[in-house]
Amino acid sequence: MVIRVTERRVKLASIISYDFLFLVLLSGLLNLIITIFRERLLYVLSSFFQYIVSNPSVALGDALGFIFVLQALLLGLFIGGIVILSISFTINLTRIRSEYEEGVPLSTILRSRIITSSRLGIIANWISERSKRYINASADLESPTEVGVRYVAYFLVSLLVVIPVSLALSIALLSPLPFLLIFFPLTFIFYPEQKYKSRAREIRDDIQDEIPFFVTLITIINASGTTIYEGMRKILQFPIFKAMKKEALLIIRDIEFFGKSPLDALEHRSRLTLNRDYSWFLAGYSSIIRSGGDIEAYLFQKAREFLNWLQFRWRFYSERTSFLGELIVILFLIFPMFLIALAFFTSGAVISFLLIIPILFGTILYTITANNRPRYMDSIGLTKLQLLIGFIAALLTAGVIEIFLDEIYYAIGLGLLSFSLASTIFMYNQIREINDVENSLPQFLRDITEFRKIGYDLSRAIKTLAEEKRYRREFNRVLNEITKQDSMGIPITRAKINTRSWLGKFSLTTVQILIESGAVRPDLLEYLTEFTLNFIQSKKEAFSRMRAYQVLGILTPLLLIATILIAIVIIDSFTIVTLPTNTVGLPQFPNIISQFILSPVILAEMFIFILMSTFAIGLLVTKALYGTVQYMIMPAIGLTLAVLSIHFFSVIEPIILKFFSI
Repeated sequence: MVIRVTERRVKLASIISYDFLFLVLLSGLLNLIITIFRERLLYVLSSFFQYIVSNPSVALGDALGFIFVLQALLLGLFIGGIVILSISFTINLTRIRSEYEEGVPLSTILRSRIITSSRLGIIANWISERSKRYINASADLESPTEVGVRYVAYFLVSLLVVIPVSLALSIALLSPLPFLLIFFPLTFIFYPEQKYKSRAREIRDDIQDEIPFFVTLITIINASGTTIYEGMRKILQFPIFKAMKKEALLIIRDIEFFGKSPLDALEHRSRLTLNRDYSWFLAGYSSIIRSGGDIEAYLFQKAREFLNWLQFRWRFYSERTSFLGELIVILFLIFPMFLIALAFFTSGAVISFLLIIPILFGTILYTITANNRPRYMDSIGLTKLQLLIGFIAALLTAGVIEIFLDEIYYAIGLGLLSFSLASTIFMYNQIREINDVENSLPQFLRDITEFRKIGYDLSRAIKTLAEEKRYRREFNRVLNEITKQDSMGIPITRAKINTRSWLGKFSLTTVQILIESGAVRPDLLEYLTEFTLNFIQSKKEAFSRMRAYQVLGILTPLLLIATILIAIVIIDSFTIVTLPTNTVGLPQFPNIISQFILSPVILAEMFIFILMSTFAIGLLVTKALYGTVQYMIMPAIGLTLAVLSIHFFSVIEPIILKFFSI
């Protein structure tokens, strides 16, 4: 009997907690619907009451009274329900607290209740099942069940906050619209799937960027007599990769903590990842091992396939960049000319839209460029202090120019130029370091290969080459730091490689792994040299194909100032031709082109458009060439030409007039 009473109490508490909450929310929602559609509902009810009462005025009054009473009942149920639920929540929270040890966090109590609750558990399981695939594919060390429980907790807490807030706002504003906030907690139900889907796609793209280098490293490690399992441990030991490090961590976790065999762990990971090439590589490796095939031949074949794909990727990127150059001509040259021509038919009303073009089209083209360019983890970028210095320089320059010259376009142009010059100065050494290291790597790898062919110890070869200083300055510095660490008792295999070039870190780390394995075969060093050289040549060939894109970035301000000047001079030279009014038999035709006065404000807007477009195109070219917008050498050159062109506008205008004989 006691058991039955307990079960009934639990059931009653469950009804108060969930069904009553649903009833309260339904009453608030119905009240909101009635308020929004009051007029239509009043029309329907008054039409219905006219069948009962013949007088239309009486029917309308009855309909108004019915709606008023219904809304009062619903509002009373909503407010009273919230009060009852608040009291019930406080009592139940105190009772639940007494069931746990002192000091247990409220979040832990809430999660345990969600797991044991039948209805909330269904929601948590639904969230976890929808997000499970993407959580596993994103290489995050999170439990899908824990994610589902956590977001259900967020849903409940937000619901408890939103209900009183919406009620208070509706009373204060005398409007039912704040009740729409009740739908906000539902975002916590659907957000986890989208969050982890986005993260899984991001890790998929990162793996695609790293997989050629990963396969090359695994091929060299395997050929030196080490298994892929040890290769995964090396990836964790040496911080080369970003995405592949997470993958290696998950594979090692499955082997060491979940008791799976290395092949089972690889096959399990191949089924979970969203990257197709990585999945096929792991599955192929496992299949070759299980069938007893030649794994070394398979790895060398896959490595060459990925090297060919890498070369194709850079070639495709350079071709796509030339297409972006055509888009720049259309969006930043032809389309603005259309707006300027249109301004002569609208008395200059559309000129202000020119200022939107650099921001809108620049953002679109930057997104396309960033998504298409191969990404690598070069340690490059400005510090917060350097960014602050650049902003201060830009603001001071713009302020001084505005005070003394009182021309807004000069202030904007020279302010952007100051920021670009400051960023270029800070970034120049970083770009030079990366170029020095990448240009010296192939020759360095050839040299240590020749040393190894004559039986020379690789560590001694590195020390000898560091002493000879036969490479570029930054690469010599890297070798000197490695040998200094060796002289202080840190072996070369554990020395820290201090360079901003990610390719330099990858190649030198691979050499360290080969030295540590003890089986430094010359053919493996030759393959590493070939891979590095082909990669660098692919980048250089892509940059040479983008030379026209670079020239376009420099010539943009000149093209803009010339085309705008030609359009202004030609159209401004039009005179309104009218026929004499006393001409017999000839009608008077209205003028098509309106009087367009080139005021200083309109001219300033055109100059600001030129400066903003030059800066935006310079950033696009910099991103395409160097992989970052912080090395602002192209915006600095373009803005210099743009400011000079604007300054000599009054000198150029008579030349254009004379050229067109106007």
